[in-house]
Amino acid sequence: YFVFTSDFDDNKETQDDYHPLVEEGKHWTYDNFMPLRPAEYDHYYYYDLRGDTLIAGQQCLKMYSENRNNDNTIRYEGALYEVNKKVYCFFPQKDKEELLYNFDCTVGDTIQVNIGKLVVKDIQTKDNGGIAIREYILHDVSEYEGEDDFDFSWIEGVGATKDFFAMIPMWGNYNNLNACELNGEKLYQTIVPDLTEKGYHKMGIEGKRWNYIHYYMEEDGFHEIPYSYVVKGDTIINRTTYK
Repeated sequence: YFVFTSDFDDNKETQDDYHPLVEEGKHWTYDNFMPLRPAEYDHYYYYDLRGDTLIAGQQCLKMYSENRNNDNTIRYEGALYEVNKKVYCFFPQKDKEELLYNFDCTVGDTIQVNIGKLVVKDIQTKDNGGIAIREYILHDVSEYEGEDDFDFSWIEGVGATKDFFAMIPMWGNYNNLNACELNGEKLYQTIVPDLTEKGYHKMGIEGKRWNYIHYYMEEDGFHEIPYSYVVKGDTIINRTTYK
C-alpha cells in the first residue's frame, strides 16, 4: 500500500495538536536585564517543574525558581496543574488555586486570569528556528488606575515570554524568556534577528581591516604614521557575542 504525506498534513497536525504546559522536567531560562541599574542586576534566572504533590485532592507538579532575585537561591513558587487547556497554580500561603493561563480560547475572546482581564488579539503558528510554536497575542484591558495597558505573548506549552508569573510588561521590566525545554528538547528559543538587509554590507566581519595614515607636523618636519584597525576574534560581554 502507499502512504502519502505532505507539508500540509504536517501543518494541520501542528494546528490541531495541543501542547500541554504542565510537564515533569520542564525548564525555563529567563533573562533579567535592567539597563538603568548596576551590572550585578543583569542575570539569568530559571524555573523548573519537578516533583509531584497532592493539594486539595488535585495532583500537581511543583514549580521552583533559581536566582530569580540574583542571589542564587532556589525558591518554591507554587504547585501547578492543567485541566482542559487551563493552567492553575496553588501559590504558597494561599487557600485556593488561581487560574494562570487559559489556552482554551479563540481570537476575540475576553478571558479572566489571575493577572487580570485579557483580550485575545491574535493566535499565530510560527517557525521558531525550526520549532513550530503557537503564539497568543494578548491585550491587557484590566482597569487599574494610573496603569497603561499592554500587548504581550503566551506560547502554547511554554507560557509568557516576559515572566512566567509576572507576564505583563511594565516600565523598567526587562524580563525576557530566553529558552524553554523539556528533558533537553528545545520547545522555544530566543531568535536573534538577522539585521542584514538585501544590499547592505556588514561592518563586523572577521578579518576586515581598515588602514589609516596619521599625519602630523613637528619641528623637524612633516610626519606620517600608518596604522590599522582589525576585526579579529570574538568576545562575550553581558552574554552577547561581539567581534
